[in-house]
This record gives sequence, C-alpha cells and structure tokens, in this order.
Amino acid sequence: METRPDGVYRIDSLMNREEKLVEPEIGGWSGSKKIESIHPEVFAQTPKEIDKFITSLDNMDLSRSVAEGSNDLAHILLKEFGNQLFPIRHVASPLWSCYGLWGFEGLMMMIATRPDLVQYACQRYLELAQSSIQYSALIGAAGIWIEECLTDMISPEAFKKLNLPFVNILVDEISSLGLKSIYYFCGNPVGKWDLLLASGADAISLEESKKGFTLDIESIVKNVHGTKTILGNLDTIRLLPDANEKVLRDEVQRQIEAGRKNGNRFIMGVGSPITPMTPVERVQLYVKLAKELGQCYG
Repeated sequence: METRPDGVYRIDSLMNREEKLVEPEIGGWSGSKKIESIHPEVFAQTPKEIDKFITSLDNMDLSRSVAEGSNDLAHILLKEFGNQLFPIRHVASPLWSCYGLWGFEGLMMMIATRPDLVQYACQRYLELAQSSIQYSALIGAAGIWIEECLTDMISPEAFKKLNLPFVNILVDEISSLGLKSIYYFCGNPVGKWDLLLASGADAISLEESKKGFTLDIESIVKNVHGTKTILGNLDTIRLLPDANEKVLRDEVQRQIEAGRKNGNRFIMGVGSPITPMTPVERVQLYVKLAKELGQCYG
C-alpha cells in the first residue's frame, strides 16, 4: 500500500500493476446520486459481438489458479471459521448477467424481439457461471448463492424459455459438486411461483415487501409448502434500522414461527442487503434475537 498526494494506491510489484483505491459511496454504487443503469456504447447484435464482450474461457485453468495461491485467503478463513459458518460464493443467473451486456432497456427489448440472441448470450454466461462454481468447490465453498434480478418484469413464458433452463443447469452443476444452492429472486414472484420452485434449488430467498408489492413470510410458506428451505425476508429498509427492540423481536419471532410451518426448513434471514447507515449495534441485536428465538423454537 502506498500513500500519495492524490490518494492511496495498492501496488503489485510482482505483476507491475497498481490500483488507486476509491472510497465507496455510502448511499450505494452511484457516484452521480442519480438512478444507476448501464448504457452500453456498443450494442451487441450478433453472436460474434457477444463473444467479443464476454470473457473467453479457453485458457482458464482452475487447478493451476489454485496451485498458484488464489485460494490462500479462503483456506485461512476456512481453517479459522469453517466449522462455525456456511461459506458461500455468488453467481448471477445467466439472464440477469445479460444486463451487463445490454443494460435494462436493451435487455427488455432484446427479450421481446431477439430471444434467439438472448439465448446465445445466456449460454455464454452459463459457461462463466459454471467455471465460477467449479472454482468455488475447489477453494472450499459449501454453497452457491444464485442471484436473480429484473426477471419479475418479464412474462412467465419468457422466464420459462430464456431463464429457467439455464438456472436448472447451474443448480445441477452445484449439486454435482456436493454444494448447496440458494436461489435469490429479486422482485414480485406472483405468476412465477411454479417456475421458481422448478429451479431445483435447495433453498429460496425473496425480498421484503417493497416496490409496490407485498411479500409476507406466511404467503411464502404457503406457496413453497415444504418443498424447499426458505430464507427469512426481514425488512432491512424500515424495520431493522428504526424499529424498537420489541417490534424487532416480534418480527423475528413471527418469521421463525412461520418457518416452522415449512416443515422446519427455514433459515432466519433478511430480504435485502442491510442498508449502509444501519448501526452495527442494530445488526448485533438482530443476530442475538435470531439465535435466542431460534433456540427457543428448536
């Protein structure tokens, strides 16, 4: 690490590289304070253009990468905490990955007008995701978190054709390596419950009520009906940062009780990432209540 007049740099002398460290925005990843979205300068419209955008896997050697030390930090963490925690790594669903290729408006347009090209892009992103899953298994992950965004805005038919087959393959890959899969679907699942359950994932995680829709833990339990493990969807936007201890305790208890109705296939969790300004003490209280009430209902 090197401090200079214009900032702090991370220096890699072995590879002759340097990177200026930029302090994250407290309010999120938009430095402009405006709604963030991707607007690609080049709009890929052929398989060849998609291939040019997506990283090639031809020369990726996972075993060599591990042998060269890429898993050293993971090994140290697992040695210290592996018996206490459930180490996971993240992958994006292939269709959600296409957002990086076309942006929101472009992706929605391509789904409607060029499903063949979307399928091709999904196949390429699937290859990347499978490689990431294989690497995760090599370095000692126990599970994979499959993240899904924007697909509540497409029709069930498009979801079934352009998304579900690729998620199924990801889940099969995860299972074949002895790992567990958690499918995190962002948005309103109405009209897609059967498709979400058909993903084959071991567990399903959903957002809290927001964005104009209501998603109560009781309704999730009713729809899943014991077929998968459910993660809780505690409200991290209003309740966790601001509610008094009794309200927070009551909600954690309500979620755990609902989870018991899912054949005890339940993990207390939050519906979205904890907001940046939430005090650490509030997070500690939530964890304390989850452990305490979970043991009471065990």
